[in-house]
Amino acid sequence: MIITQQLSLNAGKEGNRAALRYLGKEMRYIELKTLVSRLSYLLIHEIGHGARVGFMTRNSPATLATFFA
Repeated sequence: MIITQQLSLNAGKEGNRAALRYLGKEMRYIELKTLVSRLSYLLIHEIGHGARVGFMTRNSPATLATFFA
């Protein structure tokens, strides 16, 4: 199973449970899946398939979303 498939599965089963906690705030599985979907769309349709993209960030929800996308 691909890791993004596991995220989708968790969002479907337990969408309202906290997927992560960062600086005292929670992000639910369904919110994380939505963020990943939006970022994936941007990467594929605006930047293009096969393009090389780099990102440099600290540990944060954005880092996790970019990893899944």
